[in-house]
Amino acid sequence: MSMDRGAFGTSNQDQKRILVIFGATQVSIDQPLAQIQICIEEGYDIFVILSDLAEKIFQIDEIRNVCGIDRVITDSEVADLNFFLNGFCLTVIAVLSQAMSSKMVLG
Repeated sequence: MSMDRGAFGTSNQDQKRILVIFGATQVSIDQPLAQIQICIEEGYDIFVILSDLAEKIFQIDEIRNVCGIDRVITDSEVADLNFFLNGFCLTVIAVLSQAMSSKMVLG
């Protein structure tokens, strides 16, 4: 899926846009989804990327119900990485496995 700024906002809105990343883990996503809902209610645009494995573990429809169908994709659908690197005021890793956190710490 190719995302463009026209479909998801403009650069003046970057301060109210949050990229949320879901990695694969066995923890519940209820709390992250509740927090995402609060952010949406406070006027933030939320865009979610799920790892391909996370898509198989979590109920993607549940995430889409909170965030919107056009706001949730898997990492294999990412076509324009610059859109994600430059378009958000904040990146949140909503759920993180121990393996992924170890990789991040080690760089």
